[in-house]
Parts: sequence; structure tokens; C-alpha cells
Amino acid sequence: MYGAGVIIKAESGLIVTTNHLVSGAKTLAVRLSDGRQLDARFVVADERYDLAMLRISASGLTAARVGRSIDAEPGDFVLAVGGSSGSAPSVSFGIVSALHRSRPGIPCQDLIQTDALLDRGSSGGALFNLRGEVIGIVAAGADETESERAFGLAIPSDAIDRLYIRMN
Repeated sequence: MYGAGVIIKAESGLIVTTNHLVSGAKTLAVRLSDGRQLDARFVVADERYDLAMLRISASGLTAARVGRSIDAEPGDFVLAVGGSSGSAPSVSFGIVSALHRSRPGIPCQDLIQTDALLDRGSSGGALFNLRGEVIGIVAAGADETESERAFGLAIPSDAIDRLYIRMN
């Protein structure tokens, strides 16, 4: 299985992704944008929000800035960054089309809906606002079974704080 992730703490090698991507995995590998492939270690998960944190040991990492998803509003422009069938990353532009959504199969009941088209493999990737801040972690396309691309849903970035709390 493949997906995406977001480096949120460069100095400690912490990466956030969706829990459904890593749950039950015996080994975890991460491919960075510079081509390096590294072993990753599971740190903690929050099943209620379908988030997981991984750790890698690497130098020269750049962390994304995590913003406040509570400030997002319908009509805000966003960029969705994720995978593309396990190959090069993809970027899609759209808007926040709705807040407080839910979808069967995704535990989080407070999803951000976007009309940014998502490729398969985008789950775990970042939903950025135009200030370059992560406001969501892509959970899924609206219907991943029917086509290669679909409208998306993202877990609010405010839920990332819950992972830090669980680490302690």
C-alpha cells in the first residue's frame, strides 16, 4: 500500500499520515521528495481521527507549517499535495467546499471537503491554505473506487495536536 505523509518536525523526523495507511504494517518505508528511501518507525496513532505519526532518521528535512483548520472557511483556496499511484507527487488546486462533513469508512466526523481533485495515493498528504500552512491531512477521495481522481476529504489539522498529547 502507498500513500503520502507530511513532515511536521524536521529536527525529530516526525511525519503525519493517515492511520489506515500504516495500521497493521510490519515494515514502513518513506520516500522523500529528494529520492531518499528510509525506514520509518510507528510512533503513535489516533484512530478516532484516522491519523498516525511516524519517525525517520534523516538530516536536511524541511517541515511543513501546521496551520489552524478552525480558521478555514468555505470558499478558501487550497492546494492538495499527495501521491500519484506510488509515483511522483501530485498537486491540485481547489477550494474548501464544505466543513464538518463525514463519510462512511472514515472515523473522523469533522472532515474538510474540497473540490481539489485527488489522485489515488493522495491519502495522508497535505491540504494547504494559500499561506503555505497545512490545514488538513487528506483522508480520501469522495469515491476512490470509481475513478482515478475524485473530490476530496481532509482531516482537520487541529487534530494533529491530539497525536502530540498521545506521545507523552
